[in-house]
Amino acid sequence: RWGGVGAAVRAAFAEGRIAYDLAGTVRVRTSLGERNVPFDRDGIVELIHARRGGSSD
Repeated sequence: RWGGVGAAVRAAFAEGRIAYDLAGTVRVRTSLGERNVPFDRDGIVELIHARRGGSSD
């Protein structure tokens, strides 16, 4: 299940972004009772942000 994770992390740092894919179940409670609701979500997170002001560290 974790095979290739190292390569994926190296690629993400090289590109400056990482894609994610989440799936699971959330329990929703209302006045009518409880219910388990499946969800999934995917997207891309930018790892590198542009610096403001042009200063260098």
